[in-house]
Amino acid sequence: MSGHPGISDEVVSRIEALARKLDYRPSAAARSFVTQVNNVLGMVVCNRTFDSPVYAGLMSGVERWVRERDLKLQVSWCDVEHIDRSDTLPPIFRDDGVDGVILTGAVPERLLERLSKWEMPVVLLGSLPGFRGVNQVAGDARRGGELIARHLMGMGHERIGIMVGPRSRPLHQQYFEGFRDACREVGMDDGQIERRVQEVYSVDAVNVTAALLEREPDLTAIFCDTDLVAWQVIQFLRARGIDVPRQFSVAGAGRVCRSLNVPLDLTTVDVQFDQMCRVAVDLLQELVKDSSVVARRIVVEPCVAPGNTAAAPLRTQKETTA
Repeated sequence: MSGHPGISDEVVSRIEALARKLDYRPSAAARSFVTQVNNVLGMVVCNRTFDSPVYAGLMSGVERWVRERDLKLQVSWCDVEHIDRSDTLPPIFRDDGVDGVILTGAVPERLLERLSKWEMPVVLLGSLPGFRGVNQVAGDARRGGELIARHLMGMGHERIGIMVGPRSRPLHQQYFEGFRDACREVGMDDGQIERRVQEVYSVDAVNVTAALLEREPDLTAIFCDTDLVAWQVIQFLRARGIDVPRQFSVAGAGRVCRSLNVPLDLTTVDVQFDQMCRVAVDLLQELVKDSSVVARRIVVEPCVAPGNTAAAPLRTQKETTA
């Protein structure tokens, strides 16, 4: 199939047709015995846009660590609605030049099955559901929700709201569960916690912020499970003459404001994107060199990045002054 003069065009066409029918792809592991490795890694974002600050941050981090390791990177997007046809997959999956692939976004299990069949080394990157037998580097959203709740309570906040995306999605549910765990530790009951939850179903958080504050007017702080929603909440509060953080505290998650050039030193959950990317690149290199490595899930510990959008509640400030 590599242009040998002794093979006719008719034979090549018949073999190519049979390969498409059987969903055949040359084994990367077998090919390496002949060609060694190409020092080229792939990164594919599944059903997510490149302009998302989260995935833009992951791509930037992976690119930096690939360059640090003297490798090359190919980046592509994959529409998972059409992954059952080889001719609609990104060239990264079809060409022979990529040694292994980092997948992020909404990765479907059937795509992983196809890549496993092709013996393509794969690492999942991001807070995705775990898949048995697949290597993964993930953040810990539940731990992040717990840490930021403790951080705000440590400042003296007792009435904290939480704004999360749809809890039917694992990432948002995990942030909520961590936040809930911390609230339970200080004696809050689930009914009390639930009343302070507001789910956000669109990029416009203004109306849901108003709804939460109307329902719970005594809140002194809000945790948002994305920085973009936190930024909108701050804009909403300031437009109504509420001083952040002197009168009201806001915290986010993701630490993406800097990458968006948002002039805001936001208190946020730092999910350690750069460390996640470094670990993913090194793990993929390990798989390329030795495909027998036992699959594992590596969780990177988040931390709180304090900013100037959270402070002690006004009541505590007055008590301290007195």
